[in-house]
Amino acid sequence: MTAFLTKRNLFIKKAMILGLTLGIFSMATALELSVGGGGVFAASFNGGNTHIDQEYIINTWTGGGFNLFFDATYAEFGVGMFFGADVWTARMNDTLEEWRYDNMSSGAYTFTRLDISLYGKYPFSPAERITLFPMAGGEYQIELYGKFLNGSKVEYIDTPHRLWLKFGAGADYAITDRIYVRNVALYGIGFSSNAETLARKLFNEGESDTQVTFSLYHGLTVKIGVGYKF
Repeated sequence: MTAFLTKRNLFIKKAMILGLTLGIFSMATALELSVGGGGVFAASFNGGNTHIDQEYIINTWTGGGFNLFFDATYAEFGVGMFFGADVWTARMNDTLEEWRYDNMSSGAYTFTRLDISLYGKYPFSPAERITLFPMAGGEYQIELYGKFLNGSKVEYIDTPHRLWLKFGAGADYAITDRIYVRNVALYGIGFSSNAETLARKLFNEGESDTQVTFSLYHGLTVKIGVGYKF
């Protein structure tokens, strides 16, 4: 009896492994795989550390770059280089314009960044050559280098890298059976970097009567590229 139960359990395990293997194979063969690349434009409208009562800081940046992506029907992985300019302005005792012009050389800098992203997407085709897809996911922005307008390097007290959550939609237009044009528009929300978190901690532990809080970044991303299906 024991030998029979052992053989039955072994048979069930083999059947489960076979079924799982066939399921994974069928899913893999159902996916359309493609690669591509193109241009990226992005802008952040506001966000960052804010001094309560005394000062309101506005941190905005704009820029562009290029992005490479790997697509597997329901998911897109991307990596790209981004080049932008970051500008800080602040309202201090209602003298925003005076602060801006007096401090622009130290409050603005250019940067180079590595962006790594992963999105889930759900494609559907309303027409023969057109595929639409809502998408949502995350992007991790790694700042590689920053330089002030006076030429000096930006030094951080901790890593300035930042995680963004983004959602939006895209559209593919098939040029041929294998080549397509992809357009994507995304709205994103950015979280605090380690450098900003440490800066708030150090300031709030000091002797100042004011406290620093953080407001989420938000902005738009537009991508235009060309893909190739295997």
